[in-house]
Amino acid sequence: MSAGRVFVVAEVALAFVLLAISGLMMQSHERLLAIDPGCDARKLLTVRMAVQSAAWPATPCPVFTMRSLRGLAHAPELPVSR
Repeated sequence: MSAGRVFVVAEVALAFVLLAISGLMMQSHERLLAIDPGCDARKLLTVRMAVQSAAWPATPCPVFTMRSLRGLAHAPELPVSR
């Protein structure tokens, strides 16, 4: 068998392997989407904050987080869960 045919056979075999793997990944993705996460994400609010180290030099992150949550708790349109 010539080298060209060997490469064609290897390419076709690799294409079938990739096709099978993609099918398995699609099945896994469908199963993950079917799992109940245990919370209602439609009313979920996430916030990403960047804390400047000069503004909060000695304050650990949990203290900053608790202060922020206390401040958000006073906003009537944002119920904060504890």
